[in-house]
Amino acid sequence: MFCEFTSLCRLLRRILELGKTDKSSQDEVYSTLDELVLWRQRLPSSLQLFDESSMTRQAYNRLAVEMHIFYLVTTILTSFLGRRDSPSLFNYSSMAASACIARLYEEILLHEDVKYLLPIHSWAHLVAAIPRAFGDSDILNPDRAYEIQISEQFLDMLSKKHTSAVAIRSRINALGGSNPGTFPPQADNMWDSLPEPKQDDKKQRVLSLFHFPVKFCPMLDLLRSTESLGRVPLPHSLPMDNNADDWSVDWYSFLFDGAMSF
Repeated sequence: MFCEFTSLCRLLRRILELGKTDKSSQDEVYSTLDELVLWRQRLPSSLQLFDESSMTRQAYNRLAVEMHIFYLVTTILTSFLGRRDSPSLFNYSSMAASACIARLYEEILLHEDVKYLLPIHSWAHLVAAIPRAFGDSDILNPDRAYEIQISEQFLDMLSKKHTSAVAIRSRINALGGSNPGTFPPQADNMWDSLPEPKQDDKKQRVLSLFHFPVKFCPMLDLLRSTESLGRVPLPHSLPMDNNADDWSVDWYSFLFDGAMSF
């Protein structure tokens, strides 16, 4: 566990360094993404969340859950770096990662293991809150309000041990994380803003980050619907997110500052 977590943190550190300049190339983004997928694939079965053959949930292991939380945090940060290449796909991948993080923290809450966690989990909550605040909505994610409740309950419990959780909850509230996400006024079928079939390899590389069954959280179903090459009609209230810089937050000050990063 220590060796695998150390390897993941080194990868996370590299992404944080790339995020400080926000000038990473497509090759750097996808190379990092591939390394992240490879890291997960190489995990021994005892550290996987789901059985590889049946995709049934493995027995609860807090350390494995923690490690996958930071795997998903790294996924969100990678999505930020890749947003200029494919804004919609990376936007939806960050929302799916945020939803999965909430489900894993729910398991920690149910097992009453919050007392064992380090304060860095406050920062993990901040990372997960940004896609929820600026991209997610009840239209896309019917469990959004429940996931916000999980986050609030977790930070309340963590604040009993780590005062940083109080500050992080204030920052999340400042983001509007408890209010429905808002989208640009122009809205259309999300298929219009997803990569063309010729970019299908990139889509598959992003989707391979999510080695979870769809039933794990409803956002995965939306994300995986992008695998189809057909034009499946989706609600017209879904956003067109073609502007790579239309992520309404200063990511650097929230995610990549020295106070909260490694």
